[in-house]
Order: sequence, then structure tokens, then C-alpha cells
Amino acid sequence: MSHSLNNFFSKVADIATTTTTTTTATTTTTTTTTTTTTTTTTTTTTAITTTTAITTT
Repeated sequence: MSHSLNNFFSKVADIATTTTTTTTATTTTTTTTTTTTTTTTTTTTTAITTTTAITTT
């Protein structure tokens, strides 16, 4: 009985010494680009009305 227990603990010790822990760091970079386009159209209409009255006597 004690021989099988020793065998069991020996296997547990082997598993414990051959365990490799790998830590992977993941870096996520998020780039947000916002483009705002503003178009302003100005229309100016100027009406010039000229009335010339010539009176000759």
C-alpha cells in the first residue's frame, strides 16, 4: 500500500515540476478617426434698378 502511495506522490511531483505557465499579454489599440465636413453656401443677389428721366423743354 505504501509503495503505491509513494508511486502516486512521485507522479504528482513529476507533474508539478513539468508544468509551464505561459502568460500572453494582448494589447489592443483602437484608433477612431472622425471627419467632419461643413459646406456653407452663401448666395447674394443684388438688384440695382436705375430710372433716369430726361425732360427737355
